[in-house]
Amino acid sequence: WKPYYLNYDRLKGWIKELESSNSDKAARMFHEELELSVERVHQFYSTQERAIQQEVEDAKVACEEELCSAEDENKIAKLKDEIERLRDFAEKNAEGFRKIAKKYDKNVKALTSVGPNECPSLQERVLHLVKELPFANAQARLTSLREALDMMEMGDKPSARMTRLTSSTGGFGRRLSSLRLR
Repeated sequence: WKPYYLNYDRLKGWIKELESSNSDKAARMFHEELELSVERVHQFYSTQERAIQQEVEDAKVACEEELCSAEDENKIAKLKDEIERLRDFAEKNAEGFRKIAKKYDKNVKALTSVGPNECPSLQERVLHLVKELPFANAQARLTSLREALDMMEMGDKPSARMTRLTSSTGGFGRRLSSLRLR
């Protein structure tokens, strides 16, 4: 999943370039890379979550028709691992976005003539955007899938308790464009 993570090192490189040259090109490249990273992480997380949801639904149907077979139990164990892997992916990226925006504010905003109260920090804007995206709420979103798998392992019928998640991207482009400083 490495290609889908936030490209922290590249963003850090653009911050260093901004510190040394304060060029418009470096600022533009930083913001373009940040926007691409947010979109890449969002799309990948959403795709993976939907795939896991579908696999959980399929396993649920199989286990409701009969007792879970050894093959079903292996599939459930693999799904639990995938859920944990996706949760870890989401948490690392959310933290990475917070850190790179904080680094930008600390190292680059000090170079501008804008007063501290004249515009919100990049960190505030990034945190506001990210909190609206599914990967920022991975813990809660993936818990219901994990609980459904736990119930299947115990032989419980999860159909009445499993909630369907939605991965809406409505307005994502508008929110993403709010990151731009220029």
